[in-house]
Amino acid sequence: MIKTETKILVQGFHCDAYGHVNNARYQEFLEQARTDFWNAHGKAWFNERNIGAVVAEFSRIQYKRPCGPDDELSVVTQWDGVPSTEAWVVQDIMKGPKVALSARLKLVFFDTQTKRSLPLSGELLDRISPAQ
Repeated sequence: MIKTETKILVQGFHCDAYGHVNNARYQEFLEQARTDFWNAHGKAWFNERNIGAVVAEFSRIQYKRPCGPDDELSVVTQWDGVPSTEAWVVQDIMKGPKVALSARLKLVFFDTQTKRSLPLSGELLDRISPAQ
């Protein structure tokens, strides 16, 4: 199973007046880590087949502990099951050995030319299969 880990050093501008990472910045950290995850699956393979993916739903974001300036974070991203036209991803932002934020989201794959969703079958399913 492909699992990526993205390192992030929290900067002062990531934080609000209370010295905590602003919730919108967490979204950016998660997006950066999903880009690394996508690249690990072979971005060129998807581009050659006109396959794109979009976040269709955040079903859960749990803030578990605050993060602040100079914290070294690690965002772990991996698959969490594969239904018919969507795929679930889980992401944990780690602050040392502890989870600072946990998120679960749904990706929908689509044809970049027709803009229609694609069923997860054949080569596409094999490519993203958690069993890899």
